[in-house]
Amino acid sequence: MMYGGCLAVVLLSLCVAAFAALDAQGFEDYTGFMLVRTTLQTQEHVDLVDNLGLDVWSDSSMAHIGDMDIMMTKDDLLAMMDSGISVRVINHDVGALVRNERARIQSSPAGIRHTPSLVGAHASSFYAEYHPSSAIFTYLQTLAASFPRLVRYITTIGTTIQGRPIPALVITGPIQNPNKKKIFIQGLQHAREWISPAVVTYIAENLATQYATDPEVAALLDNTEFHFIPLLNVDGYNFTWTSTRLWRKNRRLNTGSTYGVDLNRNWDGVNWCEYGASKTPSSDTYCGTAPFSEPETTASSGYFRNNGPFVGAVDYHSYSQLVLRPFGYGQVTPPDEADLKAVGDEYAAIILRQTQVKYISQPGWQLYLTTGGVRDWWKGYMGIKLAYTVELRPAEGASNGFVLPPDQIAPTAQENWAAFKYFAKQAISA
Repeated sequence: MMYGGCLAVVLLSLCVAAFAALDAQGFEDYTGFMLVRTTLQTQEHVDLVDNLGLDVWSDSSMAHIGDMDIMMTKDDLLAMMDSGISVRVINHDVGALVRNERARIQSSPAGIRHTPSLVGAHASSFYAEYHPSSAIFTYLQTLAASFPRLVRYITTIGTTIQGRPIPALVITGPIQNPNKKKIFIQGLQHAREWISPAVVTYIAENLATQYATDPEVAALLDNTEFHFIPLLNVDGYNFTWTSTRLWRKNRRLNTGSTYGVDLNRNWDGVNWCEYGASKTPSSDTYCGTAPFSEPETTASSGYFRNNGPFVGAVDYHSYSQLVLRPFGYGQVTPPDEADLKAVGDEYAAIILRQTQVKYISQPGWQLYLTTGGVRDWWKGYMGIKLAYTVELRPAEGASNGFVLPPDQIAPTAQENWAAFKYFAKQAISA
């Protein structure tokens, strides 16, 4: 989820320290941690969570008063119960959850783990499991090579803080149309949200593979240029594969020897770093030293400016099953709120009709106030007509949270593909 980090803005040094232990293989060891559904009813409850420096996975509260999914130890749980906080353990062993996922992936045949499937009729096998960034990028290169008239793979739009390239993809029909409109799709600002790049990749693949057979897709591509950044936080994502599965931020070395900036608090915006963000480097929502201090957000924003204007944009995250529209920084209603609401509501309704899975459509601020997010930058600074954040599966209160089982990859991608087509049609007709 977009928040998904420690709540404290002052005492968050505890948050990183809590996960210092490594197992025999060198992976972060989450033994002793559980996932708990809590209901915070007073400011004193919020302060306790702040002081404990807990990792909030999902937050449906208003000003953090309400329901949250929080990872904690048994001692944390007892402290919350002693304070009168309502708690329900939804996963007793986060360590086992992470270890089982890693064991499953490590035991998979090498071809599934590292080599993408053939694009086209057999492509569904790629979505049977999660993949490291190298396999995702290879798969996208295969897509471009298979459909050279439709797909262009851009090796890099810039590099990460650790020097890794950030690729992009452009997909459009071969018909020369000077009036083509442009849509921007971005994935994985937060490293632990593995379902995000899978869904973005699936949308890109379906645009390319269905052009010749689906008149709806053909009409979209003949009138639209789609720009994808499937995996923005390459360093953080790699770190979740090699060390710390539940890492969120990028991998900048901060002052004080802590790591990481929350990329989705690093975009320029009104009241930057005032709400839902932290100026403490150890915080999971650390906003950085200034807007666009990070090479990842600089690369994405620069690409956005240089390749626009765009009429629509979607940023894919997990989790909570939400369709969030501007704004997040305050209770401010855009002049075109009716249009934003109508498209967001129908995006959610399409998913509900197709899979009976409920996504909730609402303004970002109604969930909680956040500043420095890309959605507000797209809408408020770049003037994009339709700008959304989509929080993918699972729903709040799920026992797996960010560790979504692989059998949920394809259904999550399919339901969002159906809704995305509607969004794209509305964006180019707006």
